[in-house]
Amino acid sequence: MGYRYELRLSGDVGHGLTLIGKILAEAAAIHDGLNAIQTQSYGEEARGEANRSEVIISDQDIVFPKVERPDLLLCLSQVAHDRYIDELKGDGILVIDSRRVLDYSSDVVRRSSRCWTTYRHQKGSDEHQTAYLARVVSRYPRLLRS
Repeated sequence: MGYRYELRLSGDVGHGLTLIGKILAEAAAIHDGLNAIQTQSYGEEARGEANRSEVIISDQDIVFPKVERPDLLLCLSQVAHDRYIDELKGDGILVIDSRRVLDYSSDVVRRSSRCWTTYRHQKGSDEHQTAYLARVVSRYPRLLRS
């Protein structure tokens, strides 16, 4: 069986999740020679509830481009966490913005997931915040492969 890694990046509109997803997919495809696909939602989430960007990285052909059980779930809002936490794999990684996601500890214990907390700085431009999140998220797939 080949390597397949599913990421779901979720939060509010304006967090730069689509850009981060595109960067991760392109980096995997161009620099690592893997197959990658990125999708994003534009349904009710686009009206401000919970935005998401999904990335699948694989060493084989990607037949179905939908993330079903993410290996990594990034939640930058409580709404996104509440909506997507039940889909995280049992051994998956949960990354949260600890300033915006306050109710998460019981999920981590119940699911035996690894949880890493980070937060977006209030000061600084959106470009700096997006770059910071891209650096944080880009490290996790590499850690799982080693």
